[in-house]
Amino acid sequence: GRAGRQGDPGSSQFFVSLEDRIVADKKLKKVEKYIEGKRRISRRRVKKLIDKIQALGEEQAVLSRRRAMEYDQVIQRQRELIYESRNRLLDGGALTMEEITRMARANIRRFLNEEREPDRCAVNRYILDRISYRLEEDTEALNVSDPQEIENLLMKQVQQGLAEQEQKLGSREGMNEFVRVAVLNAIDNAWVEQVDYLQQLQAAVSGRASAQRNLLFEYQDEAFASFFKMKSATYENAVRNILQSSISIDSGNRLHIIFP
Repeated sequence: GRAGRQGDPGSSQFFVSLEDRIVADKKLKKVEKYIEGKRRISRRRVKKLIDKIQALGEEQAVLSRRRAMEYDQVIQRQRELIYESRNRLLDGGALTMEEITRMARANIRRFLNEEREPDRCAVNRYILDRISYRLEEDTEALNVSDPQEIENLLMKQVQQGLAEQEQKLGSREGMNEFVRVAVLNAIDNAWVEQVDYLQQLQAAVSGRASAQRNLLFEYQDEAFASFFKMKSATYENAVRNILQSSISIDSGNRLHIIFP
């Protein structure tokens, strides 16, 4: 054993079974008549069979590594895009109120597009889940058949929520710091879920090989679509974090946040 593992003087002996590899099944059929008939199999025939099996196994290993590298390039590209935004915030960058407002408006319009004909219950549910834990009186008089009126009402409540959070923090600088942390939290959570999804997607796509599909194309197509879904989820969670987090400043002027 030490001769094979550590280079000590001696010799190593290897034992090979023709039944060790599943890939050998087709090859084995060619020599079954020798095995069943107890006929002698020549060393040359066995060596040739083993060499073919080994070459096939190495070829499959190379293809597997190449595919893994191609999959990793997809994840790497998405990681670069996410970390570009994340690093900007970590380096002290801040989002303006206009950018937050644009994210909130994009979320509201996405909600209206998905609901098509939202009723009062759906609008109230959206407010409670993403904007505020209380319903204002003006929601009772809302004309739910008018999408523009719904958008105006929801944006009014977003602006009111932003003003209330800034008032709790006491300054625009404190609000900028809070927004930065809230958005970072949303980005981190969305990216963790995206990485987990992409890993599961690799396994799911590999099962389509029997359908003669291009596995890399299938993976890239679904990963691309999931990236935009993740981006939408990040907007949703970022605005929700900003509007619905419980915030306070202690005696040491330290910010405390409890995310929704």
